[in-house]
Amino acid sequence: KLHRLPITLWYTHRHVSWRLRLATWLADRIVTASPESFQLKSEKVKVIGHGIDTKRFIPISNLQSPLSRIVLAVGRRAPIKNYELLITAMQYLPKDIQMRIVGGDEGNAPHNYAQMLQDKINALGLNDRITLVGAVKYDQVPLEYQRAAVHINLCPIGGLDKAVLEGMASGVPTLVRNESFRPLLGDLAPQMLITSDDPKEIASRLNSVLNLSDEDRRTFGKNLRQIVVNGFSQEALTKKLADELLSLVKHG
Repeated sequence: KLHRLPITLWYTHRHVSWRLRLATWLADRIVTASPESFQLKSEKVKVIGHGIDTKRFIPISNLQSPLSRIVLAVGRRAPIKNYELLITAMQYLPKDIQMRIVGGDEGNAPHNYAQMLQDKINALGLNDRITLVGAVKYDQVPLEYQRAAVHINLCPIGGLDKAVLEGMASGVPTLVRNESFRPLLGDLAPQMLITSDDPKEIASRLNSVLNLSDEDRRTFGKNLRQIVVNGFSQEALTKKLADELLSLVKHG
């Protein structure tokens, strides 16, 4: 700052601290993934989206068969992800459906949160149908998406969750509850967005996707992937970021 070099801050999180307020004051420009992922009001903010590795997160046709009956949820284990609601919904799905919840514990989650989820699973008699997978290595995550029949994210607020975009890039039909995705999804929003917190309604929406023909499921997944490739690939993000940096240098 003393040398008058332009400063760009990248920040993508709902949390607001005094450090963020100070950084906002010092920065000349702020870039973030979505309007909801930067909670301070500032004319410095530019929304440029996420950068998904669309060469890593890809559909694999020989795994996405009509026999796949796996419901997948990917994301850190935290109350905001609404895993309790998803677990409750599972009891209203056919008994041949399996569910995998992939993600490690978050530091500010309640103590023994994973055990609390497991206790709920056991109480509903679903321990043979729901697996709390826990954290997996990054290079194993694409395989989780590719094996799933449907991916679901019940986080109700916040920015554009990267896990949702990764699932879309992998060509798996992905249901979301976060209204932030509505503009992005366009004509696909009625099929993807869940507006209810009723577990029976959520189960019904999941069942609708699970009952799609193999051809319809692939078409659905292909359209979702194209949204990510067009606007949220690493290449797209790199260009947007470069444009912002060049603009800052040229115009201050």
